[in-house]
Amino acid sequence: MCLTVYIATPREIETSSFIENETYFYCEKENNIEKLKDRFSHKNIYFCGSYTGCSCGFNFNIDDEEDEDDKNENDWGKQSLNEMFLFFRNHINELNEIEMFICWEGDEYLEPETTKTIKLSDFEFGRAFSFNQLEFVRIVK
Repeated sequence: MCLTVYIATPREIETSSFIENETYFYCEKENNIEKLKDRFSHKNIYFCGSYTGCSCGFNFNIDDEEDEDDKNENDWGKQSLNEMFLFFRNHINELNEIEMFICWEGDEYLEPETTKTIKLSDFEFGRAFSFNQLEFVRIVK
């Protein structure tokens, strides 16, 4: 089972595809919006994926590196997050806000347990970052 990151926007945005060993971030139109339409106020719903091909790679923790594999996963996870937030920064002026819902695959019908707002102009990654499951995030300028 994988973590899933969905976003919704007031207007359609560009999409991209996953290419193994090349892609750190991609955003594709979600085909099954019925399961998500109650989570968002915007109707344009997308799935966001990381270097893993799913959303599980959107995390890193520099302090938990025990070996070279951990370092590589942290580097790839941070690169995936950097590219995701660059994508958001490139679109936020035209969209004003982006809504995000994070859950495990199959839990799309569950209500968010936490809600937060990320202000892109002030946002920076620290030594660690991860999304929480069943979290609703409003991303603003």
